[in-house]
Amino acid sequence: MIEAEPNGRNIFFFWAKENNFPQHYRHNIRCCAGLHRAWQTHLVDDSLAHRILVSIDPFWTDVYPQIRIPAARSDIARLALLYMYGGWYVDADLRVLRALDFFPKDRPVLFGRDDLFKMHPRITNMIMAAPKGSEMMLDALQIIRSYIETDCHMHDCMNFSGPGLVTALQFKHGVADSDLFSFEEHFQRGVPTFKATTETNTSTSWAITQKFGIMAGKGRRLGELPEEIDNRGAEIIAYFIRDTGDRGLWSELAKVRPAFTKNRLFKDAMAAG
Repeated sequence: MIEAEPNGRNIFFFWAKENNFPQHYRHNIRCCAGLHRAWQTHLVDDSLAHRILVSIDPFWTDVYPQIRIPAARSDIARLALLYMYGGWYVDADLRVLRALDFFPKDRPVLFGRDDLFKMHPRITNMIMAAPKGSEMMLDALQIIRSYIETDCHMHDCMNFSGPGLVTALQFKHGVADSDLFSFEEHFQRGVPTFKATTETNTSTSWAITQKFGIMAGKGRRLGELPEEIDNRGAEIIAYFIRDTGDRGLWSELAKVRPAFTKNRLFKDAMAAG
């Protein structure tokens, strides 16, 4: 399905629907490919990620399309790509400034959040690497399957498939704290290895939409949403409803969070259906 280098010299980016992929992110990928001329660089979309997942485990045939949060699908796709082919996963909004050849290729490469904010969980999954057939990546996929089968973390992307899951598996798979690479060193000091190229707080999107249920039919937790909403939040909700066709959510939100209807963007989008 993908022409990949067997020695781990692969770099994967993911975007659910390539037809709405931002041009400045395409620039990040071109720059990365130019810096790594002897590597294979790929932009993977939902369709290809789905086929790769099914080749690993037929369980994903009907399940993957039911995952409604793009961030969760991206989390799952990166695990499958690294397990299947080996190499690097890089968030599309990151610019790679240094060649990645100096990192090890025989074990997972994970970055600990030792920066100013000391974020929890301790390991980010915005960028990571693993050898082909990594037991850690496969274990993560199998745990996500278990979560789905047991209705666990169905409104919590962080622990369902994201950095919380990777952090939870750190010690199980022999990754000591001393094996983690410094987020501060590689993102913030001197000439960094990676640089964010967007000012948008993309975490806001999944933080809101996960309360609608990561998967269809798993219920909602609208009472956990903030009492009021700003224009960005209104846009996120409107896009989610358009993307999923879940129009009944408008009336439920208006009932549980009546203050939302005071936001003009929310009110206009609700009126438009």
